[in-house]
Amino acid sequence: MNADIYVLANNRKKENVLKALDKYLPNRSYQLGKQDGQFEFWNDSNQTENQPSIFFKSESDLFGFLDSQNKILFRPSFRSTTESEFRALTLYYFEDNSLVFGLNMYQDSIKEELVLSELKELLESKYGYIAYHVPPAYGKEAFIKQCKNLK
Repeated sequence: MNADIYVLANNRKKENVLKALDKYLPNRSYQLGKQDGQFEFWNDSNQTENQPSIFFKSESDLFGFLDSQNKILFRPSFRSTTESEFRALTLYYFEDNSLVFGLNMYQDSIKEELVLSELKELLESKYGYIAYHVPPAYGKEAFIKQCKNLK
């Protein structure tokens, strides 16, 4: 069985995103669109058939763009490409300029609490929770309320 750890990041800086990805998924693949080795982006908040995708040459370029855009709804997802206790990480960029990290790992009741604590420290956050099939609420205020209700 899997556990999901969700943490509200203190900011959306690409350096923090890359640091967390490198720590928990050092060997990873991008799960959305990838064309000619580039990373695809589209804005989920105003998805239309005619809306063009934007392609970035690197993760750093993609996260730099997402850091600079505060009205974006987007969920890039990464999977581990090697055998690891951490299976995947999804980033939830919300239109209220918030960012929630969703780390999926194999269930181990002791390890999950430690990882939650580490991730909150890494992201300078007070808010996070461990879930079993409970996705994060959309936006900062809704996420904080969800954290408080799960205690």
